[in-house]
Amino acid sequence: MPNQIVNYYVISHNSEGKCNLLDSNIEKLNKQIVIECCSRLVATMILKKISNELISKNHNIEVIHNPLDKNIVDGIIDLNANIGIFSKSVIEKDYPNVQTVSLNCCYVSETDKICEIKDNITNNFNKAYDYFKEAKGIHDDWEVVYIENIDFSKADEIIEKNIEEILKDINFDKKATIRERFFGAISANGATNYVEEIINSKKTRYFIKGRPGTSKSTLLKKLAKSAENKGIDVDVYYCASDINSVDMLVLPELDICIFDSTAPHEFFPTREDDIIIDMYAELLEENFDEKNEELLDEIKSKYSLSVTKGIAVLKNIVKLQDDLETEYISTIDFDLLAKMYEDILDIIK
Repeated sequence: MPNQIVNYYVISHNSEGKCNLLDSNIEKLNKQIVIECCSRLVATMILKKISNELISKNHNIEVIHNPLDKNIVDGIIDLNANIGIFSKSVIEKDYPNVQTVSLNCCYVSETDKICEIKDNITNNFNKAYDYFKEAKGIHDDWEVVYIENIDFSKADEIIEKNIEEILKDINFDKKATIRERFFGAISANGATNYVEEIINSKKTRYFIKGRPGTSKSTLLKKLAKSAENKGIDVDVYYCASDINSVDMLVLPELDICIFDSTAPHEFFPTREDDIIIDMYAELLEENFDEKNEELLDEIKSKYSLSVTKGIAVLKNIVKLQDDLETEYISTIDFDLLAKMYEDILDIIK
């Protein structure tokens, strides 16, 4: 049987700033190892070497990616040993059962230039957050166009009907495990996601179609709560652009996923037993978009412009991070780093 490798994000940069969902993904781990390293590239190299070694031993792993660049790895969870190995960049508070290995002794002390680059990175993040906040306000206006034309009593009926059909009379006599994460990110190269990988691994797949404000997230939130009340484990995937919106649920014990299948993560059924839940067709009059085309196009254009400006700033942040890498890498003691890597492997073993 092939290894199970699950990819996702726990951090998103959006209208509310930096959102970190690490907690629920690590609270049941037996041990956590934190790699403190100035260089994100060196930390990634180490984490990838560890993941390759675990895969060679047929371990099942979860890989946590960096939202600005999915090729940068923020953490690895070994599901067989129930151990997590993380870059310090994703750890923002003290956790129990943590062992920290600092590799910063392999680098020169911080220079004025390094401090200047770090300040520029912080300032650029704040600028990006302002653009994403602007985009969120426009998206709220987009939702209002639909919200004002929806019968919410009918929406509630559709939601309850689908929850009953999905969960049926299933009840587990246990406390449900709820894990929160992101399947996608707003990266320096635009929207990126692992949706296809996630849905392809599930037997039963529900594709929710609709528009902003057509109760897609409400359905998912109510379904998640109902599943939790029944003792069913739930992986909750939030919208990378809006932490208050849910985009996907995975019910591992039932081999089910149900997700918001609209842009920028739009997919279409490919199996005979795939199920579509079309909130647009159920709740809005026919040709609603066409009848409101001018207004909707104007809102979409403004939203796209704000997001594009935010992504351009993220791209600049990655360039600054590359400059930071150049400063650190030029001073690295590779012999000492190699020795410390072996120390990390000893801790894992």
